Amino acid sequence: THAAQEFIPSKTMAILSGHDVLTDLFAGQGADVVHIAWAKWAEVIFVVPATANIIGKLANGIADDAP
Repeated sequence: THAAQEFIPSKTMAILSGHDVLTDLFAGQGADVVHIAWAKWAEVIFVVPATANIIGKLANGIADDAP
């Protein structure tokens, strides 16, 4: 989210991880939707920063605003 990028800039996460950082849930709407393609490809997905609200949603399978 925009607020998360104020806390930890996406460039910082890209440098630390050595990979691109997904910041737009709906990027690449077309033949290959980025967040779906990455979910199929990735072995690990980090949600940073993860608030208690996001952790609770992930633990309970709530995807009303999937990160």
